[in-house]
Amino acid sequence: MNAMQQMAHRENAATRAKWDNGNAYARECEVERIFQDTKTPASMKKIAAIVDEVARATGIPAHEIKAKNGPHLVSKARRYCFFLARREGYACKVIAAYFGCDHSTVVNGYQKIGKMLGAAQ
Repeated sequence: MNAMQQMAHRENAATRAKWDNGNAYARECEVERIFQDTKTPASMKKIAAIVDEVARATGIPAHEIKAKNGPHLVSKARRYCFFLARREGYACKVIAAYFGCDHSTVVNGYQKIGKMLGAAQ
């Protein structure tokens, strides 16, 4: 780590300690529960099936849909996967863990597809 990263790390640690009101254990348990849920083979297989279905429908290979970046059509296919996985009841954090992105990316993609489909109906 360079000096700037070390300083940011210390500031973040100080801020976390300042705002921790004894709920650290509860938050740690919740994070661990979400992390364990993302590692279960059943949940990964179901999300993988959604990705495969979108890949068949769009003609875009599944490995490109799972990639972090790509052309607009690939991003749109990825957002369809987010939308369908959310409709299946998966938490945004679980979907994000599968795709290797942040949960806010999943929320944004879900909302975009929802607006698009809502406008089309």
